[in-house]
Amino acid sequence: MENSVVAIGRLAMENPNGYAQQLNHLLQQLGFFKEPVYRGEQVVQGFQKSWKVIIFFHFQGDGEEVIAFQTRHPRTTLESAIQDVFREALLRFCGVCVPLGVANNFGLHPYREEGDNWCHLHPTERPEGSRFTLLSELACTTENAYEQALKELDELRDRYADLEARYQHLTLAHTTTLLLEASRRARRMKYKKKARLLRKLPLEVDPLTPPPSP
Repeated sequence: MENSVVAIGRLAMENPNGYAQQLNHLLQQLGFFKEPVYRGEQVVQGFQKSWKVIIFFHFQGDGEEVIAFQTRHPRTTLESAIQDVFREALLRFCGVCVPLGVANNFGLHPYREEGDNWCHLHPTERPEGSRFTLLSELACTTENAYEQALKELDELRDRYADLEARYQHLTLAHTTTLLLEASRRARRMKYKKKARLLRKLPLEVDPLTPPPSP
């Protein structure tokens, strides 16, 4: 089965993790990006199916410049791949905000309040000193741990695919061996049955031939 590329509708942008809305808010603050374009690709490797999503940003200037971000690791569902690409784009844009005059390394710092399911951007115009620095360090640590977990997940997925391929190969070899053995047994049984029938057949006697003299 070949890989398939699908277009992602605008409704897919409104994913419940809040990254899409915050990314749109960030782009409005930057002020020089058109509406982003999204593309999803389903990757098929053997029996494994996963998704990759790429997001394209077109620069509004004299020339045509495109910035693209994609999911760093394949995900099993399209929804999780969309979530990853929004998160990747948001964090990367927060990083490139530094040359634009933002004082903090994370630019518009994404964070979540306790009990809040939505991601928000910390206003960089009112940094909170050490607390803001600690939040940024925590975000960096979490990012590194998240990437390490995704790498381990990819390694486990590859190992599982390898084991599954080996299992399929061994199953096929075992089935072939059983079929060959069954075929040999069938031939032997047929040969033995034919031999028994030949031993039981009476000798043919010509009625016109006189019996042998005593």
